[in-house]
Amino acid sequence: MNNTKNLVLAVLLLLAGCGQDDDNHGYGFDSDVTASNGVRIRYHDGIEVPSVDLVAQWFTEAVECADLVGPQERAGIFVPPPLVIMVTMGTVDPYDGLIYYDTGTVLIERQWSHDRGLFVHEFEHWILYSRGATFAEYQHTEGETAPEFQCRWMS
Repeated sequence: MNNTKNLVLAVLLLLAGCGQDDDNHGYGFDSDVTASNGVRIRYHDGIEVPSVDLVAQWFTEAVECADLVGPQERAGIFVPPPLVIMVTMGTVDPYDGLIYYDTGTVLIERQWSHDRGLFVHEFEHWILYSRGATFAEYQHTEGETAPEFQCRWMS
């Protein structure tokens, strides 16, 4: 039990900022709302779309699809919920979404706020990275789904 507590404490200390970008690539770490599962969202121009509950549901589905239980994999690997920042069109060109692995921040262009597939795709990157996947495994190409995510709900 002490080993588990020590591991959790070490992960929390790491996530608290050790070695992280202090200003999160110019975006900061502020959020407007936090879901019950820990997913945080910062909205653009005060437009609260999509709802935090919907984004939290998509993250939970992606986590479960990757054979994780809640935020904890059976093997004990923690996947911290990301910070999702809705940004203006053209911010992440040539893509519609982008992830900063060092801070667990997902950028999604506001016009794609209802695109479940885009959110899940970015969450896939984050989950695979958090699980210790190789660069080739977690950096799959645009529109491609990693084999770990061939789930019933993705069809």
